[in-house]
Amino acid sequence: MGDTLPTVDDLVAADPDVSFDGSQLTALSQDPSVQILPWPVCFLYAGRPAFSIELNAPGPELALLTARQMADRFNQQAANFGYQPLMTAQGGFCPPSSD
Repeated sequence: MGDTLPTVDDLVAADPDVSFDGSQLTALSQDPSVQILPWPVCFLYAGRPAFSIELNAPGPELALLTARQMADRFNQQAANFGYQPLMTAQGGFCPPSSD
């Protein structure tokens, strides 16, 4: 195991199942009955804030569900890199770093 954790880009690049179809979001966002908004989520590794992103979703619950699914995929890839699968997600932005 190395001294540094792999980056999110490393984990995503190593996972052939991770993809994004922008046309699906466009189709959903053109439905007048569905409002898509950016919702902040915080990813934590071993309980410590790692990074924040905003996910476009109809509501915070679906954004958090997506973030938790992403954390599950990150954990699968982290294990492949020899790291413990300790990634989690929570709603809202991560607190500022005290480093």
